[in-house]
Amino acid sequence: MLKKAEKERGSYYPEDGMSVIFTVIMLSSKKMISEIYIGGCIDSADIVNLPDFQRFAEKCKGEIIEVDNCAYQLDGEDYHTRKATKDEIRRIVGADFPYNYGVKLYPVSHAGPDQFKLKEGVLLDTGYSQVDLSMNL
Repeated sequence: MLKKAEKERGSYYPEDGMSVIFTVIMLSSKKMISEIYIGGCIDSADIVNLPDFQRFAEKCKGEIIEVDNCAYQLDGEDYHTRKATKDEIRRIVGADFPYNYGVKLYPVSHAGPDQFKLKEGVLLDTGYSQVDLSMNL
C-alpha cells in the first residue's frame, strides 16, 4: 500500500515544481452531499456567493445545510505557491483524500468541522465562521 501512495503522490506532483494550494468545501444536507473545489483559499463568508453553493442550496430548500471549508497545500520542489487548477484538484482529491498523501499534503486553514449551518439563508450555528447572509436563498 505504501508503494501505491508514493506512486499517487508522484502522479499529482506539481509539474512546475511549485507547491499548490486548493480548497475543498464540503456541503451536506439530508438529501445530498457535494464538494466544491477552489484554487487557493476562500473565506467562509464568500462561500454563500458561489454559484455551485447556490445551486446546492436551491436543491435543498427547507433543509439545514452544513458547510465545512478546508484549504490544503501539496508541496512542490520549492517554497513558492500557486493556486491549483480545477483539473489538478480533481486528480488530487480521491477516495482516500486527504489520508493518502502523507507529509506532502497538509491543511493550510480549517476552522471546522461544520463551520456553519444554514437553513433558508438563516445562520444556525456559526462555529468559527463570520458569514455574510445578505444573499437570499
